[in-house]
Amino acid sequence: MTSDVVLSTLSHWATQQCDFAWCVLVMLVNAAIHPVQAYCLQHVLDHAFPSTANRSSADRQIALHRGMAGLIALCVPFGLSTVGIGMLQSRMVARATARLHSRLLRVVLAQPATYFVHDAKVGDVTNVFASDVARVNALWQGVFWNLLHPAIVAAAGFGYLLTCDFHTGWLALWVAIVVVSSGPQGRAAANSTAFGAANADLTASFQDTLHGHATVVVYGMQPSIQAKFDANAQALSSIQFAKDLWATLVQIYVEGAMYMFVAVVTAGLATRVVSTHTMTPGEFVSFVALLGRISSPITVLGGFMRVAIGNSSSLQRVDALLALSIDAPPEDARSSPSSLPSNSSSTTTPSLQVALTVFQVTVLVSPAVTVVSDVSFTCRRGSVTCIVGPSGSGKTSVLRCLMQAGPPPASGSIWWDDALLSLAHQIHVGVVFQHPRFLQGTIRENLCYGHPTASDADCHDAIVMAHCLAFVHNLPMGIDTDMASVQWSGGQLQRLSLARALVRRPSVLLLDEATSALDQEAEAAVMATLTWLAKTNGTVIVAVTHRLTTTKMADHIVVLHAGRVVECGRHSDLMERRGVFYDLARANGAMDQSDYYMCDDASVTSEEGDHHDRGDDCQGSNHGDVYMVL
Repeated sequence: MTSDVVLSTLSHWATQQCDFAWCVLVMLVNAAIHPVQAYCLQHVLDHAFPSTANRSSADRQIALHRGMAGLIALCVPFGLSTVGIGMLQSRMVARATARLHSRLLRVVLAQPATYFVHDAKVGDVTNVFASDVARVNALWQGVFWNLLHPAIVAAAGFGYLLTCDFHTGWLALWVAIVVVSSGPQGRAAANSTAFGAANADLTASFQDTLHGHATVVVYGMQPSIQAKFDANAQALSSIQFAKDLWATLVQIYVEGAMYMFVAVVTAGLATRVVSTHTMTPGEFVSFVALLGRISSPITVLGGFMRVAIGNSSSLQRVDALLALSIDAPPEDARSSPSSLPSNSSSTTTPSLQVALTVFQVTVLVSPAVTVVSDVSFTCRRGSVTCIVGPSGSGKTSVLRCLMQAGPPPASGSIWWDDALLSLAHQIHVGVVFQHPRFLQGTIRENLCYGHPTASDADCHDAIVMAHCLAFVHNLPMGIDTDMASVQWSGGQLQRLSLARALVRRPSVLLLDEATSALDQEAEAAVMATLTWLAKTNGTVIVAVTHRLTTTKMADHIVVLHAGRVVECGRHSDLMERRGVFYDLARANGAMDQSDYYMCDDASVTSEEGDHHDRGDDCQGSNHGDVYMVL
């Protein structure tokens, strides 16, 4: 696991090659000071002490002055190099972290719209940004100060030891390698992985409780939720204890092994000085001092392994998220940022001129589950099309195909005039969701996110058409009010979302229950404006709705049942037919007195036989009014 942490860290630092190279160079200068310090110490002991205590005949006063001057002078390059290392390391890690943030968001934006459909997955990614990146940053600090820097210091020290005493230096090198690469690291790594998984589960449980807080309170579920959470927290505590214990044992093992090795080598060298006289006291002291300086970084490596084992799960989650951009399937690759259309592409990608055509589309959520089967219909330029049906009939799945925000059709095709629908057409599409989301920033900034070149006049026109002018005008800062500073109603958010779509001046406007939070009067006003927009500007409007009163303004109604088109036509035609749409309208209370009169006057020869009649405008697999150029 330690090697994985190191390799991952170096891959992230690879983007900061210049800073990294300067760091290594300054660390080499810093590491070279320790052998020079040992040499000065040897010079003082062998040449400045009484001649009877050593083999030197040099002037002791001069030797003492030179040795002490050398030791003191080394403080200057040591201090400067240490400060340089700190500055270069801080800049390198800061830049690498900024790039990591940017890469993470780029990867998230490159995923298809269906990737984050589950709240649990959103929570996992949120945890990566909220906590894992900070822990990874701390881990990078550990890699630098507790691994890279000690390793370079130790390497320089071992090089000097090999020149002083080859056999002892070589033995010390191999002992250090064996100590660092052995011990209870495997057990510690396994416990760290288990802790990461258990902690993620507990975090997800906490987030689920927050998201469902109202439900928990209303149903009085607090005791059972608390009991279950406490049990999971206690289990996590046991796993954390094992993780921390084994990580501590790794550090104790490294420190203990190096301490015993230094003690044994020191005793052996002392024996050589006393019995064989093959080493001077100065050589002995400098050798032992340098050996201690080397063993200290090796001990620090043990601390690094503890930190790496404890935080590796965060780095793994970050790398797993970054890997999505590489491992995404081919069909998702089209969602990469480089392929997304920019606003400048509107001049090269034509707007809709004739019709948007859905032809024999089938959508699968799994090989065994079909949500939409053989659906065909045409939305001509300047028309309003409503897609209705009972819950689970496939309405949203069809609309998501038009948004290119859901599973791609397993069969069939969607045509933009005479071209297959592609992401390049998104620049001409506006979307309004039932539960819109807004980003940090002002109202103006949110309106312009999808159209950065929009002018003040464009924003004002969009706000007027979406019937937002009254409440936006009453805000203290108007259109420059921060979105997070206002307690918005559901209807206000839906109208602002509509304004955000209209500021793009789309050729196609897709509405997913976009007026569900409005009262009937406000909804009628919005739909009247959209109908005017369709007739005036030629905008194609496709709306999924449960409010069947909305469909009276539609030019075309597509009725779905069990994933299939069962009826098509205008509101009056479908009411006269007394089929599925009529039943839906009656069940939803969407019939007024004129509807009853109309149905009473209609000649219905066989109500039961007409119940599933598709009508003349309904398009099956081989008939109907389908616009397509082959």
